[in-house]
Amino acid sequence: MLERLLENWLDNASERSYQSPFCQMLSARGHKVVHSTRHTPIELGKDVISVDPDGGACAFQLKGNPGSRITANAFRELVPQLNQLVHFAIQHPSAPAGPHKSYFVTNGVMDEDAQFSLKALNENNAALGHGPIELIERGTLLRWGVDLGASLWPSELDELNEILNLMVLDGSEEFPVERLDRILTSVLRVRETDKKLKADDFRRRVTSSALLVGLVSGRFANRKNHWALISAWVLFCVHAIGASEKHSLSYSKNASGAIEIALSEIFDRLVFLFDEVKDRECWVEGDIMVDGLFYAPRYLLLNALLSVLYLWSNESGVEIEGLEELLRTHPNSSHCKLHVWGEFAVPQLLAVHWRLRLLDATTFPDYFLVDLLGSVLRSALKGEEAAFYGPYEDYSHHFLAMMSREFPERKFEAPNRSPGRVSFFAEALLHLLVRTGMKQSCKNAWPNYSRLGHCRFVPDSPADYCLYRTKNGIEVTTQVQPTSTWGDLQESARSVQLENVPKALAERPILLLLYGIVCPHRATPSVIRFLGRKFNPCWFLGPPN
Repeated sequence: MLERLLENWLDNASERSYQSPFCQMLSARGHKVVHSTRHTPIELGKDVISVDPDGGACAFQLKGNPGSRITANAFRELVPQLNQLVHFAIQHPSAPAGPHKSYFVTNGVMDEDAQFSLKALNENNAALGHGPIELIERGTLLRWGVDLGASLWPSELDELNEILNLMVLDGSEEFPVERLDRILTSVLRVRETDKKLKADDFRRRVTSSALLVGLVSGRFANRKNHWALISAWVLFCVHAIGASEKHSLSYSKNASGAIEIALSEIFDRLVFLFDEVKDRECWVEGDIMVDGLFYAPRYLLLNALLSVLYLWSNESGVEIEGLEELLRTHPNSSHCKLHVWGEFAVPQLLAVHWRLRLLDATTFPDYFLVDLLGSVLRSALKGEEAAFYGPYEDYSHHFLAMMSREFPERKFEAPNRSPGRVSFFAEALLHLLVRTGMKQSCKNAWPNYSRLGHCRFVPDSPADYCLYRTKNGIEVTTQVQPTSTWGDLQESARSVQLENVPKALAERPILLLLYGIVCPHRATPSVIRFLGRKFNPCWFLGPPN
């Protein structure tokens, strides 16, 4: 059954959608993948570059031919790219110098005439002193997938049903991360009752999980639903890090290769998203009359993801041409009146705030934070009256509540709302504001702040932190003393100590930020204080503790 699912995915996958799983297969076979292209005009016929177990450089040209055959005529059109694959030396700092091995990869099959053409091309290249182009077809990819993944996928009825449900989704919706969480938890054996895995078994399961993510996100990839793919791969990265903690295994030796490939895919998806919007004057989707109901939260998410891309570009030194100009000049991206419809949106708003702080040397980003804190405090105090939801409820909850209020006769089934006077983010937002040195703004916020209960969930272990849901932990609610001093606030705001967050995740602040956007209930006060120190260069306190 699982083999048939893999076969079905391979026969429907586009070139771009099977590229990342293919890289994961290479990694599991001992290759170190050093480059996976975004398919730009300067790729020079090399979609993937790796170093094989013997230390040799390998270059791969991928083509998507789902469920079809490459004819002799089609092959002739590929010859210029294949010549580039062979003749042009690999120009990558992580690849060894000298000759490289060349591979042509397709998820289809080649006709006999096309294979004769490939043989003739190899003979001509041999006469010029070049090595042959080796062919990797559908059958080889399927065998690799079965060997490296399908045998480890869950076979229990409930979990198999989750895989099937994900595979038949349209691909235009948001990715159901809770379903993927259950699947990854099963494959990586991170349940509390699961026994610890040995290193070899764990590495195979990490690769198996990556391949499974590629399979269940296939339709999202074909739809170019970049946000859904980002969500899926972020969840995979965090689960793999958490699983290495659970099994007491070295992350760098057993999971880092697969995660670096996934991070490359996430980065590429953010760039693709930027490419889609950079030349658009209007960010409306479909019918403007209908999209008006969803424009504000979708616009905020887009703004947040572009902000993450800018922060990532700034951290890595990889310049994205036109990104800074768009963020500085586009009327949508410079719009500051972002709709705080619930605490689920707060990590997105913080990503925008940190991006603004890097681009704007004025006090505007600080007052953006003042407005954000004020909005959260006012809404949290109103509770049900404001239909203000916590970090566990996405925009659909707010939308249903809004519809039930506007059209009571339609009897919309609105979810339960926050009881009010409770916030998961007010504490962290106030601490970020304290760091700006804006004492008067903090003083103005204090009366409302001190009336709230401040919640956070503290997981029992770093492995539990990496799960979408866990019973292993405690929810803590605190009430501040109304007479607290400015010095007390400063001391609390200086803390950058994380509560049970894996070291490997803390060392990747961009991934930690994305995890907070995908799963806002994991953006705890300690995480936000930590990220605030990483992304905000302004600091008006003593050294952090």
